[in-house]
Amino acid sequence: SPFPQADARLSLAYWRRNALSPDGEWQKRARAHADRAVSGDPQLAIGHLAQGAALAMTGEREKAAAAYEKAATLDPGNPELLWRMADLAGARNDVAAAEQLFRRAANGSPEEWEPIARLGSFLYRQGRYEEALQAWQRNQQLAPDYARVYSNLGAVYHQPDRVNEAPAAFQRALEIAPDSITYSNLGTMLY
Repeated sequence: SPFPQADARLSLAYWRRNALSPDGEWQKRARAHADRAVSGDPQLAIGHLAQGAALAMTGEREKAAAAYEKAATLDPGNPELLWRMADLAGARNDVAAAEQLFRRAANGSPEEWEPIARLGSFLYRQGRYEEALQAWQRNQQLAPDYARVYSNLGAVYHQPDRVNEAPAAFQRALEIAPDSITYSNLGTMLY
């Protein structure tokens, strides 16, 4: 491809689209554009990152890990690469490696909301609610108009010792971007 960077970015856009609404067509497009990016410029880290993401999306974890490792040799501190590698480690149930990678991603990009949000989600899934809350509060400062931040806060506030704080967080999320899951969470909370 004459535009490997564009192909890599397009692949990642298809990955995000598929994450919102899984569809084999998005997966095929993500893979095709990632492969074109890598063949167009084998030294382009984001091409290997996109290829790893496309492979992980279809469950090809070994190949995804190899693509991520190649990207890591080219751009070892890339926060997106680190959180994607953390996701893969989590899928392999390697919790220690996943946490280390999520923390490196979040600490390596203290002004970017996504690595911090993903660290919070990881901590929440581990039942470490106070640590997740700290991460998501950082997110709230970085992305005050992103609805998902408030949905995450509402989820962590849903714990027994913070239950009174949850409705306001869910309400703020709905003000920014109404969606059925947040309405359901708010309804459950109020019930």
